[in-house]
Amino acid sequence: MDIGEKIQLLRKEKQMTQNMVAEVLHVSTQAVSNWERGKGYPDIQNILQLSDLFDVSLDELIKEDVDFKNALLTKKVNGWMDLLFYSLTFVIGLLCIGWQISKWVTGGFQQVSVFVFAVGIIMFGESCYFWYKRRLSRG
Repeated sequence: MDIGEKIQLLRKEKQMTQNMVAEVLHVSTQAVSNWERGKGYPDIQNILQLSDLFDVSLDELIKEDVDFKNALLTKKVNGWMDLLFYSLTFVIGLLCIGWQISKWVTGGFQQVSVFVFAVGIIMFGESCYFWYKRRLSRG
């Protein structure tokens, strides 16, 4: 039994509607419907809340769904890759900005300097945006 079927079974056992589950989890009814139909997976935070809501262990909720477990592992790996990439982007962006400011202070203003400074600002801004989105997704 996949996780969607398990969610639907547990929801019906608790005599809850998709809308009721959605309200408890602060997601849309469409999201719950998609999970139950196998069109998507709940994120780990929602899995924890579903486990509490239905009074079942995480193991019982996801154990039989190999595809879901693989999706969680892939998401975890991709999350670490994003973290590494944006951390490097942040550092490189700061280095570009710092290097260009030091050049300008010493009187080395050039066309290339403006380009490198702009690249640094973009990299710094992109990495800050990533951290901001990551912070929002964690609540």
